[in-house]
Amino acid sequence: MTPADRRLLRARLDVALWPIPAVLTVLAAVLAELVSRIPTDTAQTLLVLPDFGPSTALAVLSAIATGMLTFTGLVAAVILLALQFGASQLSPRLLRTLVGRSPAKWALGVSIAAFVYSLLVIGEVSPQGSSASVPALAVEVAIVLVIAAIGASLYLLHATTQALRVARVATEVAHKGMTVIEEAYPHAAGDEPAPPPALPDGAPAVVAWHGHPGVIAGVELGPLVALATRENLVVELIPAVGDSLETGSDVMRVWGSGATGGLTGMIVVSDERTFEQDPMFAFRILVDVAIRALSPAINDPTTATQCLHRIQALLAAVGCRRLEADVETDGSGVTRVVVPSPSWEDYLDLGLSEIRHAGAGQFQVARRMRALLDHLEAVCPESRHAAIARHRAALDESVQAIFPLEADRRFASAADAQGVGGARRSV
Repeated sequence: MTPADRRLLRARLDVALWPIPAVLTVLAAVLAELVSRIPTDTAQTLLVLPDFGPSTALAVLSAIATGMLTFTGLVAAVILLALQFGASQLSPRLLRTLVGRSPAKWALGVSIAAFVYSLLVIGEVSPQGSSASVPALAVEVAIVLVIAAIGASLYLLHATTQALRVARVATEVAHKGMTVIEEAYPHAAGDEPAPPPALPDGAPAVVAWHGHPGVIAGVELGPLVALATRENLVVELIPAVGDSLETGSDVMRVWGSGATGGLTGMIVVSDERTFEQDPMFAFRILVDVAIRALSPAINDPTTATQCLHRIQALLAAVGCRRLEADVETDGSGVTRVVVPSPSWEDYLDLGLSEIRHAGAGQFQVARRMRALLDHLEAVCPESRHAAIARHRAALDESVQAIFPLEADRRFASAADAQGVGGARRSV
């Protein structure tokens, strides 16, 4: 298994629903066996609730087992409804994040564990004549598991309702995006552009991708640098993280005469983009939510304005950093791996173009976007102002084309940090 395969497996396990329920189910079976083996005298000293007779214990355990089976279906329904709402009202790109949330895994796992535990303990109750026996502690533990399952489900409902609020979603996406931006671009921007990476002279060999098609979700830089150092190679990735990759397409340029067979095993190719190593993915999700809200079927410009709040924070962070290719060196300072990076124009186009096209006819969006451009011009270095001016001119043209009345054009052309209602304050 290559380093990329191991990372892809870890990523799939992180978002899978089944690992925690599977572990809790096994623990429930082990707990049922252990509790049933505790001597009766010892168990009596551990009891908190009154002791149960055989018939009562069977009735309680049967009710718990039946109820927990139904309760598990209810928890699964809540999870499915949350996924459906997130995909239809926000963005399908959020499904991976919603599925991977811990409250859903724990609520589902505790419910299944309570069902399995109660089912196994039923077999330990013997209601026949003089041999009647009740593992009293085991019944009490079953009740505790039921209470834990109810608590986990209530927390799931709370977490789900909070997770599907637009403001919470936008904030979490922006937080993840900010983390990736800080890791990808650690240096502050200056007025001078970053120098291009120094690559060897001569024509490089081109390595093609022979795996399944997908999206580049990341690069295992540590193992790739180690391999390039060992084989005395210099490797430049042709597509960037987040680009699609097809079977047979060129994926690397390689300088050096060493073996190149293991290089493609360092590229993580998934079925969808992820936040890790992809600074543009947060922009993509926020833009998706905004343009979906601006569609005629929904017509919710306030949601788009909330997304622009977070897009402004991300663009300001990107605009104040040096956007250079990720250059990895070996212990001697020799360049070994170069991963391309998007430009400032790429970030601006992604963050603003689609929202401007879909929402320039909404006063909130037009005014909020102008305030965003004013803010970027104030905080970003001079070298970034030309791209900002281009988007300002495009916004002006859109407003002129959409609003026939001069009063509406003046109102839509004002900068407003709230969309509508905040123009009286300095931006």
